[in-house]
Amino acid sequence: MSKLVVPALAVIALLAVPASAQDPRPDPAPDDNFSLAPAEGEHLKIDRRTGRVSLCKAEAGVWRCSLVPDDREAYEEEVAALRADKERLEARVADLEAQARQPDRSSRLFGPEEEKQLDEFLDFSGHAMRRFFDMVDELKRDLETRDKT
Repeated sequence: MSKLVVPALAVIALLAVPASAQDPRPDPAPDDNFSLAPAEGEHLKIDRRTGRVSLCKAEAGVWRCSLVPDDREAYEEEVAALRADKERLEARVADLEAQARQPDRSSRLFGPEEEKQLDEFLDFSGHAMRRFFDMVDELKRDLETRDKT
């Protein structure tokens, strides 16, 4: 007897589905949240508010429903994760490009005061070297003139 009652209830529920499908409501009434559809000896229970689908079957006279994995939900979660990664990477690239446009002051060996002192030293040593080589050239000329006389 109980084997006949459950399929009869499922058929009644399925007959009610087309009638409600003609009158779509944005938010079903609390007692009208689910619909059942036959699926090869089992039934699909569809939550009309969330769209989640459960596979229901009778085991030892008791109906049990298990949630069917939603590929679309997993796909949308993956797309959302990829979008978040893309936004994070775009922000990082923009940050690196901004850093590349700015002169890198941390890689300088000397500070401004030390650079000034270095410039002064190089100027001084340049003058000293010119004077030294001028003196060497003058000595060579003196030696050449002595050798000729």
